[in-house]
Amino acid sequence: MLIISFFTDKGALKSGLTPLIKIVDADADSVIINNAAMTALTTMTHCYYYNFAAYDETKNYAITVDGGAGLNNIDRYQFGTNENNTVQADVMVLKKIATGRWKIQSTQMIMYNADGITPLYTFNLKDISGNLTDRNVFERIPV
Repeated sequence: MLIISFFTDKGALKSGLTPLIKIVDADADSVIINNAAMTALTTMTHCYYYNFAAYDETKNYAITVDGGAGLNNIDRYQFGTNENNTVQADVMVLKKIATGRWKIQSTQMIMYNADGITPLYTFNLKDISGNLTDRNVFERIPV
């Protein structure tokens, strides 16, 4: 996952910095990345990025970027989280459901993980009268 920061100095875009990034696993309260250098984009030299290759969408991270002592304190520090990790995890589940194996077995529909073996979700299938069925399915109810 790319983490991108841009810097200004009193409102003006600021390039030529050497920002350092710190990433903490917020759940374990442990430092994952400690003051690693960020790289300037060549086409937008006021923007810097860090490739967080160890990113795990199931974890919560706190991120601090220090633009350096050449900036005033208001412009120097940036903070963030991966608050979208829940959204990303949900999208991954939806992708598994959309592309994975589904099977109607008797009066149940089973949606499988990417391996095609591990069930993700199981639903009872019902007709319009609320009776369990494998034909003319009107409704599915999570088991």
